[in-house]
Amino acid sequence: MPCRYVATGTTGRNVSLWDACAYESSLGKRVVADVQLPCDGSGVQAGLVLNWHLVGVALRENYFFAALDRGNGRLKLLFWTGSMFVSFGEAGPLTIDCDLVYRLTAKITASGPVNTRIQLEAANASGGAVLAQLEVTTSRYLPDDGLFGLSSNLGPAEFSRFEVTEYP
Repeated sequence: MPCRYVATGTTGRNVSLWDACAYESSLGKRVVADVQLPCDGSGVQAGLVLNWHLVGVALRENYFFAALDRGNGRLKLLFWTGSMFVSFGEAGPLTIDCDLVYRLTAKITASGPVNTRIQLEAANASGGAVLAQLEVTTSRYLPDDGLFGLSSNLGPAEFSRFEVTEYP
């Protein structure tokens, strides 16, 4: 993986945000990253940070985490509440091979006045074969003024591609 970003923490969350070109709205976006998980047998989760923002007087982090979960062999959509992850859905099972690079794609669109649709896809980055898909509609996404980024949880991960484009 040339030109890669490595999230190196092994015991908790590694969150890196892209704020150089922040959008007024995180709706109507397609977010893509290529990720490779380690061969050490860990239960690492790695993927995309969606709509990261600080909330409340205590300024706690809130964001959605679209992740490959190596330990459980699943594609997951999790929500960080500021103190813990809450599951919003999962697809699988997947055999996550440490020799492969996976392409994670998230498409975020409005679904009525208060709901947001998040469509996730995990594919082989070199062959394009879709391995898992997940679609969730939630009222927890708004406000839509957050940032996008990359993250790993409970272990290291390597990222080689990251892009945000308008969708559809």
